[in-house]
Amino acid sequence: MSGEGRSASGAGRPAVFPPGTVVGRRYRLDEVIGEGGMGVVHRATDQIMRRTVAIKQVRLPAGAGMAVAQARERVLREARAAGRVHHPGAVGVLDVIDDGELPWIVMELVEGDALSALIERDGGLPVERVAQIGISLAYALDAAHRLGVIHRDVKPSNVIVTPDGQARLTDFGIAVSQGDPRLTSTGEVIGSPAYLSPERAQGDAGGPACDVWGLGGTLYAAVEGEPPFGGATPVDILTSVVEGLIRPPRHAGPLWPILRTMLAQREADRPSLTVVRSRLRDLSGETSSRTGGTQPRTPRPAASRPAAAGLTS
Repeated sequence: MSGEGRSASGAGRPAVFPPGTVVGRRYRLDEVIGEGGMGVVHRATDQIMRRTVAIKQVRLPAGAGMAVAQARERVLREARAAGRVHHPGAVGVLDVIDDGELPWIVMELVEGDALSALIERDGGLPVERVAQIGISLAYALDAAHRLGVIHRDVKPSNVIVTPDGQARLTDFGIAVSQGDPRLTSTGEVIGSPAYLSPERAQGDAGGPACDVWGLGGTLYAAVEGEPPFGGATPVDILTSVVEGLIRPPRHAGPLWPILRTMLAQREADRPSLTVVRSRLRDLSGETSSRTGGTQPRTPRPAASRPAAAGLTS
């Protein structure tokens, strides 16, 4: 790795690489565009293809050498699997690099705003708009499931809304590759508890139905302006998830019946993505003349738009 300039920051935390560092003898890091619990995302230049990409330096869990090695191998394996997902509603994985102490995942760079930022700014979106977003994400998830790829971390911060209004789902198979979503030995919760399905919250690996749950929670947050499960601490939120204590909806209206089934406690009670798409299509206004839906409720002060949202969790 040329141009290397790392600073050790503790087990499991990515080292710091300055702009100009070349990763995998190909990708020149240009600037950091996001950072979250799962790693650091850089805008980078593919010097061979001469295109701009997003490259994620994955954060591995702290622990013994064997545990870290296993987590590293899992990240690489699942990222390679995610590379098989090619769909307009998914942010594609372009390359996987096993270079240095931590793995790197190269993805499309999609300009836009994270859905979480839109929710924070607008306090919730119109039902028609949320239904349109849900249709796109359901198609992307269905395409992934057909290839045996489970996302496992569908949430607003992993959805990018482009300037032309298209929704793209990122971090396929990557965001939670580092391990179990339950409490760690130090009391830390891995993942976003408000969007973890009950089976994931209790330590199950999770199948396609956990993505239906995550999509339901994401759409609930998009229309309501807040996650479906609340609590003062991550543990409190997980308790609400496991006990099915959904916040009573105030704005979902006709969306609520399908959201309620998507957030069913039992996997078998959740609808298929085909059913989800059908129900959302009825609410999306696709067959009627529309002008983009009603205005968002109770706008909040505008937040500065990131250069490239998402990819940070």
